[in-house]
Amino acid sequence: MSERFPILISRDDVIFPGVKKVLEVGRRFSVSSVKAALDHFSKNLVIVVQRNKEIDEPTDKDFYQVGCLTKIKLLGRDEEGCLKISVEGIKRAKILKPSLTHLKINPDLEKAWYSNVEFFEGEGKSGTAKTLESFKEFVESKPAVFDCDSSEYKSILSDLDTCTKSDLPELVDRLADLWPKNEMSAVEFKQKILEEPSVNKRLKIMMEMEYISDDIKNELDSRINKKVSKNISRQQREFYLRERLKAIREELGESSSKEALLNKIRQKLKQKAFPKQIKARIEEEIRRLEYTSSYSNEAVITRNYLDWILDIPWLKSSKDEEDLGKVKEVLDAHHYGLERVKDRILEFIAVQKKLQDPKGSIMCFVGPPGVGKTSLVKSIASALNREFVKISLGGVHDESEIRGHRRTYVAAMPGRIVRALKQAGVNNPVCLLDEIDKVGSSYNGDPSHALLEVLDPKQNDKFSDHFIEEDIDLSKVMFIATANYEDDISEPLHNRMEMIYINSYTGKEKLHIAKEHLLAEVLKESGLTDKELSIDDDALEFIIQKYTKEAGVRQFKNCLSKIARKVVKRQIMGELEKEHVTLDKVESYLRYPRYDFTVKDEVMIPGVVNGMAYTEFGGDLLPIEVNYVAGKGNLSLTGNLKDTMRESASVALAFVRANEERFGLKSKEIDWNNIDVNLHVPSGGVPKDGPSAGVTISTALISSFREEAVSPSIAMTGEITLRGKVLPIGGLKEKVVSAVRGGVDTIYFPHENSKNLVDIPEDVRSQVNLIPVKEYWEIYDQIFKKEPTTQP
Repeated sequence: MSERFPILISRDDVIFPGVKKVLEVGRRFSVSSVKAALDHFSKNLVIVVQRNKEIDEPTDKDFYQVGCLTKIKLLGRDEEGCLKISVEGIKRAKILKPSLTHLKINPDLEKAWYSNVEFFEGEGKSGTAKTLESFKEFVESKPAVFDCDSSEYKSILSDLDTCTKSDLPELVDRLADLWPKNEMSAVEFKQKILEEPSVNKRLKIMMEMEYISDDIKNELDSRINKKVSKNISRQQREFYLRERLKAIREELGESSSKEALLNKIRQKLKQKAFPKQIKARIEEEIRRLEYTSSYSNEAVITRNYLDWILDIPWLKSSKDEEDLGKVKEVLDAHHYGLERVKDRILEFIAVQKKLQDPKGSIMCFVGPPGVGKTSLVKSIASALNREFVKISLGGVHDESEIRGHRRTYVAAMPGRIVRALKQAGVNNPVCLLDEIDKVGSSYNGDPSHALLEVLDPKQNDKFSDHFIEEDIDLSKVMFIATANYEDDISEPLHNRMEMIYINSYTGKEKLHIAKEHLLAEVLKESGLTDKELSIDDDALEFIIQKYTKEAGVRQFKNCLSKIARKVVKRQIMGELEKEHVTLDKVESYLRYPRYDFTVKDEVMIPGVVNGMAYTEFGGDLLPIEVNYVAGKGNLSLTGNLKDTMRESASVALAFVRANEERFGLKSKEIDWNNIDVNLHVPSGGVPKDGPSAGVTISTALISSFREEAVSPSIAMTGEITLRGKVLPIGGLKEKVVSAVRGGVDTIYFPHENSKNLVDIPEDVRSQVNLIPVKEYWEIYDQIFKKEPTTQP
């Protein structure tokens, strides 16, 4: 009884039962057959071979009617849609009525070959004991036509000791599969073996072909000698060898195309400059390619290797901009503010130019998303007149992504560093290592270990890529990394880089950036002019406050682009010619506001104190609420608090309990074992973490227990210890800006953060009273007591 299967028509690969192979599938009808097998036929695919491999669109007369049923597995897909599959032969199959058609159960699939198939009866029957002995003698004689040093031949040889008659069919098929492709009539021979149901006759055919092969070799050698003798001089040995090789290629039908390829490679070698050892390596690979068959896997690997090694800019450099003043002008034109960052960049560039052989540190820009880290690196490249390339490291978890794959692997290629050099076309580009804090690791290795060599100025002049296998000089490349979170960078990488911090922008800075840069970019992208679209400052500030919540200006630009697109649409529809967007028009373009910042309460409530938070979006006021009820001495924490903040709450409560007399709580006769304290931080949907709320929690606890309210115009930040010391925190600039925006006029902060006051804009500092404290008693005295408390 016949079954229907998809058919893959191979150009020259005959598949035998029990044999495993990897095939590349590129023709459309072949790709469709593979997809049909994977999706609808339980990965079963019948493979047949063409009678003439040069035919691109075979008919049912152009392929043999006996093939092999196989189980397939998809290994990969390249950019051109070609598939790589592994196949394992199962049993011989006879094609009955092949047709090129659509699959009924999936009509969207392109046309492919399908056919009813019958399988050979009794295919698994073994031969006789005499046949087994004959086969052993034949294999052990090591016929000249086979590659007796191959692992498969050696495997067959080792299996002879334990094989029985039942193993004979598979062993004969495995040996037939070793018949080399460059032998005369290889496909016809293998097909004859495949079509023969008798094991005895298969072995007989194979033994006969061994002797025929010797005759063919002798005849072919004679013909080559005759051709060579007409064209060469006996005194010129090299010319003789080349002519002989040429004649061999003519017999194989590959002369013209291969010569053209070799000439093209030699021309490239002459046109470009290469280091001495690289030039020698290229010449060695060219010689290897000359003596390799065009149809072999080794030839494909060698050609791919030559393409890469020839395209690397080994000695080609671009000329840097020498005028440091012009570099500063470009940076100022592209980025507003960031004066300390720009000064550090100019210092870095100045040192690089001063040294003949610079081996300075690698810069790493650290800051929240959208603050301009990537665009700043692009500006550096533009200012220096260097090429810019970007390597995205986010999610990379395989060391081979950096170092490349060894040439022996299927579809091997160099790592991202070498690919970036090829893209740049010079050996001294500015190379951005984007999101270096998001590099992962897996069983395939840790990419950060490979980056250690890249970012070490003392080692990167001899960077080793597994694919290229030659030292590559990266010392002229200006590597600049970016990261969102410094703590996520591995310690060895961190030590090799200089951290340059880019803080979030204030509302005033965002307004200036919009007027100087963003509006012009948006107008250009939308095809508008400044006469066709203008936006009031009040409208811009409203958009910043109500429609964006970010440290940078990405969302802000998206909002401006949305307005511009709507204006263009209304222009095209004839509704208006130009638009001036005022505050009252913003909602008509952007709908209702999406965000709102926290403002201080107008009512004084005991147990409520303003803290300050620092997030990837900037800063915000963070009210802390405390209450207590009768209970069993428990501390309940709500508001989606993470571990560090929970620990801060525990420390604060322990500090308050230990000093209840000094805080005036003794008179309240609080029985700590019979009350439950509840601490809540609003916006429970947002996770909160960090130690900086310690002083705020302590103040909220004291306020609740004393039943004395703290002014909502006061905010505070700082980590607290069990002894009441106030430790430094991060993000002071963002916290102060957000507090002032929320209506706060007094802020307590750690004394050790006084050095960070210079980062706060002058217009913000002038609106608030900033009070540095070393110990919590200073806060307590000013809020709850008129007379200073005796220090513990």
